[in-house]
Amino acid sequence: MRRRVAFFLAIFLALANFPNAAQAAERKFQSEGCHAKVSATLQIKEANAWKDVIAAQGWETISTCPTGNPYQPWAMANLAIGSLIRWHVYAPGSWDWYSTETYVQEVFDESSYGAVTPPQVIKTSDYPYVAALARASIFADQPIASHSQKVTYLFETGVPIENQNMIKEGAENFLSRFGNILDYSGTPVGILAYSSITGGLNLAKSFDPNDSNFHADMQRTFANQVDPAKVPTVGMGGFSAGYKRFIVVEAPYFKTSNPNLPTYPADPVVITHELAHEVQASINKGTNMRNPVWLCEGGAQVIGASLSVFLGKDYWAAGGRDQWTKRIPANRTIEDLKVMEVETSSLSRKDQNLSEYTTGAALAEYLIAWGGFKNSLVVNQVAYKLRNPDSMGTFQKAFKIVYGQTLDEFYSQALPYVNYVSTNWKTENATSPEALAFISARLGADKAAAEAKAAADKAAAELKAKQDAEAKAAAEKAAAELKAKQDAEAKAAAELKAKQDAEAKTAADKAAAAAKAAAAAKAAALKKTTIICIKGKLIKKVTAVKPLCPAGYKKKRK
Repeated sequence: MRRRVAFFLAIFLALANFPNAAQAAERKFQSEGCHAKVSATLQIKEANAWKDVIAAQGWETISTCPTGNPYQPWAMANLAIGSLIRWHVYAPGSWDWYSTETYVQEVFDESSYGAVTPPQVIKTSDYPYVAALARASIFADQPIASHSQKVTYLFETGVPIENQNMIKEGAENFLSRFGNILDYSGTPVGILAYSSITGGLNLAKSFDPNDSNFHADMQRTFANQVDPAKVPTVGMGGFSAGYKRFIVVEAPYFKTSNPNLPTYPADPVVITHELAHEVQASINKGTNMRNPVWLCEGGAQVIGASLSVFLGKDYWAAGGRDQWTKRIPANRTIEDLKVMEVETSSLSRKDQNLSEYTTGAALAEYLIAWGGFKNSLVVNQVAYKLRNPDSMGTFQKAFKIVYGQTLDEFYSQALPYVNYVSTNWKTENATSPEALAFISARLGADKAAAEAKAAADKAAAELKAKQDAEAKAAAEKAAAELKAKQDAEAKAAAELKAKQDAEAKTAADKAAAAAKAAAAAKAAALKKTTIICIKGKLIKKVTAVKPLCPAGYKKKRK
């Protein structure tokens, strides 16, 4: 579930309120990435066109960059808050590179946040309840609420219906709590599930047929995925292209021998994990701060597991959390925690390689339980305000502002819990009296009660919706049956009337024909004719109904 971050245009959704200024004072703007000293220009977007602002005034050496490309260009400029900017790094006539497009933010004033007292340390005896506290904190800070966030689903033919339903179910449950944060741009989130590399790639390109850069991005990314043609039983995995608000899930296989269980324990968490990254990005105008990587990926593991469902049931304790807790190596050290501040996929040590998804999740879980879920987002929001560029240095500064202690102090405090989870990975004690008492004490009775009420309200709403749906279905069925009966009776009546009308017409036509014949006969009977009668040279015409010649006359023959 590697996260590909490339969030561009979006709208800021504040979790903490920081005042905006209309104009920023002249300050330093520095590019991201690692570069050689070539040509570089800071650009601004005006009237849908990119314009040069100023050429690089210097090149800062970055210790984490490779020796061949150790620099980042910078320049001083006075740009309006809200301006969209990027860096253009290039070798004239040879190649061009463009940084992530970002909006100019006001310079963060640390004094606006105020002094913070570090949260109370969690006692070792309370470690069994930390997982439940972290989840309760997420739910308390993000209660179930209405939203208008839309989702566009794209499922390739061949994706099992069980996997399609799993993805939809997880997404809908996630949106019930985070839809209000995700709905920052007014555009749908695209979710694609594929069963073949070729089919998935073609379907992805159809999401935006006209964006060649997006097509090239998908071409590169799909090439790095496990090919179901070679591994037909591959488990679900995912990635996202945030600049398109687009999530891709590989989902070709479902084990049908037991449809009541997911094929692999992590399958129901894939979609909620990827949506958690969308939340992390939504708080900063679409930019996901990956430093530290353990908070980005580990936090997505914790949020994803907490919101995971399977076949209509909560999956957190049934396997959603255990799929990462049981993979944490034992005896972690401070070094093992710090190494997760950056990507670990290239590390040779197996216990550190990709540890941000396991060890990092335990670290993020402790942070959420200790300092509250909202602060786990706010710290990245403050780091975004401070960043130039995005670096661990700015996160460390943001951490001190939000939590009132250093990141190193936190590592020392959280390490025992991480090692506790590695040997006590089974998710338990979620609803025990001790856990509930601990949660109430840490969150406050009001928050705990509010969360309990929200859960009860949701259950009541679901029951009412079901009853309303059943009542509506019954009413519609009765109405349909009544209408069908009425229509049948009306049809029978219409057919009877038509028959009667036809018989009456036939009788009337027969009577009319008889009357006509009789009238014709009568008319014929009363018709006068004329004959000629002769008597010698005398001629007389006689006209009558039955004309007869007078005595002595004879009828002239024709």
